[in-house]
Amino acid sequence: MEQTSGTSINKKSRISKKGSAIYRSILFMPVLCAIRSNPYMKAFYDRLKENGKHSTVAQIAVMKKMILIAHSLFKNNKNFDNTLYEKRVSWKEEKIKNIA
Repeated sequence: MEQTSGTSINKKSRISKKGSAIYRSILFMPVLCAIRSNPYMKAFYDRLKENGKHSTVAQIAVMKKMILIAHSLFKNNKNFDNTLYEKRVSWKEEKIKNIA
C-alpha cells in the first residue's frame, strides 16, 4: 500500500489491515521461529530482504507461504514431508542454473 499524500510522498508502506488481526497475531511468533529454524523459510526471507523488501513485508510473505503450505496439507490430508520440499527446491535451483 503506497502512501502518497501531500508533501510526504516517501512514507514506508504498511501492510493491509483487511485480513484478520487475530490470525496475524497468532502467526507472528511462528513466522519468526520458522525464519530462524527452517533453512528454506530463512532462504526465502533472506532473498526477499536482498531484493530490498522491508523486514515486515518479508515476514508477511513468509506468513503467507506458511498458510498456503498448511492449507495444502489440510486439504490433501497429508503430513509435512521435508524431503519432498527439498526435492522441489533443488529442482527449481537446477532449472535456474540451466537458464543462467
